[in-house]
Amino acid sequence: MDRVGELLKHITKEQRGIEIGPYHSPLASRKSGFRSIALDVFDTDELRRRAAVDPNLSPEQSQRIEDVDLVGSATNIAELVDSKFPEVHFDYVVSSHNFEHLPDPIKFLHGCERVLKSGGVLSMAIPDHRYCFDFYRPVTELSEWLDAFHEKRDRPTPGQVFRHGALHSLLRGQIAWSPADAEIATPTELLENSFADWQALTQSSDKDVYRDAHCWAFTPASLELMLTDLQYLGLLKLEVMEISEPNGCEFYIHLRNPSGYGYRPAREKFYRRRASIMRRAALERHWSDNPSLPEPNEKQTGGAFGRAWKAVRAIAP
Repeated sequence: MDRVGELLKHITKEQRGIEIGPYHSPLASRKSGFRSIALDVFDTDELRRRAAVDPNLSPEQSQRIEDVDLVGSATNIAELVDSKFPEVHFDYVVSSHNFEHLPDPIKFLHGCERVLKSGGVLSMAIPDHRYCFDFYRPVTELSEWLDAFHEKRDRPTPGQVFRHGALHSLLRGQIAWSPADAEIATPTELLENSFADWQALTQSSDKDVYRDAHCWAFTPASLELMLTDLQYLGLLKLEVMEISEPNGCEFYIHLRNPSGYGYRPAREKFYRRRASIMRRAALERHWSDNPSLPEPNEKQTGGAFGRAWKAVRAIAP
């Protein structure tokens, strides 16, 4: 699967759009003819300064950095757009490996609803936690998003920073890999460092300290479940168009901004669909879609978990 083609499949060069955090690898590059603006937490000069001292970036990669139009967190996309383009509604928002860092994903999704036209598309590449350094982390639950939304979080919590390091893992020294790599990731030995970071953050009097982290972890079905629940609960208008299977360490999701208030299915139909998504999410969390994990052995299948695993596998679509 061509990742650029997948992310831009609903986007044309004639449309106006926003790319989040393109840095040195813009997808909808203005140099390639796209009518896009860039949003980043750093301004153009800071991005170029960082690129100049990064030994992993070549001069050619540094030259791909385009001017940043909106400086700030993507969580505040609506406010940032209103401050500079108050009369504009965009055709698309495209993002690669940014969503999992956002302190308040629900606010970001609401912001996309505000800045997108009716029919506008949000397209994102998101890491699948089974195939990256988040391997040992549990998937995020909707309750966690709801807490972040209620608390109006604008930065990762000390606990999220701790989890980011304490459960970090590698596969043959790499932070990301493919589903075809049928091996178990190796946990890194960062527990003391992670605890020290947690202590420093909880004891700091500087409320402006920002420590980046993967705040959330997903599989395709686990994210689909949260978005489906949010829409049914009336907390999200964006409609899921499609969610891909993993491609390397990531998967792709496309959401459309509907006309009006969006479609809410009948209760019975919703719960049938929800049960199907939950079964797929359960399988993703355990064995069937994860070649890195072996089939349960005879002892495992004889217990309560084994019986549950067999039942889920038997009824999952």
